[in-house]
Amino acid sequence: AGFKQEITGDLPAASKGVSHGRLGRVLYSLGRIDEAILHFEESLKVDPSSVFVLNNLGGALHDQRKFAEAAACFEKALAQDPSNAAIIHFNLGRSRRSAGRKDEAVKEFRAAIALRPDLDEAHNNLGNILKSNGEVREAVKHFETALSLNPKSPIIHLNLGVSLELLGELDEAIRHYRAALAANSGFEPAQKKLAKALRRKRSGS
Repeated sequence: AGFKQEITGDLPAASKGVSHGRLGRVLYSLGRIDEAILHFEESLKVDPSSVFVLNNLGGALHDQRKFAEAAACFEKALAQDPSNAAIIHFNLGRSRRSAGRKDEAVKEFRAAIALRPDLDEAHNNLGNILKSNGEVREAVKHFETALSLNPKSPIIHLNLGVSLELLGELDEAIRHYRAALAANSGFEPAQKKLAKALRRKRSGS
């Protein structure tokens, strides 16, 4: 209610722009994406260079599967503030990957990691693309790094397990599938992978 009062009240345009951005962020966090986008767009009319708003608008557009529009927002944000770029590179990489532009996504994830080596999601996303490209050993290195940063992540355990299984390391793959289920017992992809891996192990294939 406070932000709405600020928007409708007698405030300078710059203050209203900030309030639109903050309200947009609140609405975004509540899953009210259409409304959030409207407020982000109003905020950008006042301050087109706001990195905060551009990054959040890009995220909202990505969630609506408008990947090209999302990427344009992230690129604008990078141009405005290259010093605070790791998360924006990561977000841009996600949009590039979702649009099927894997080579560009790899570039963005590598840029994010160069700036923030502790960004486990960037390592995980990069690993997934490398795995899909057949660069499995390099993918394993990134999954292992991601896991060292986030050791209880079921999805990272799963991704590492799948990659190890591709390399013929079945026992290690099974260990990671089990670790994924220890972190989330209802994680269906890990349940299926573990069941298949155990059948392979029993059959000796």
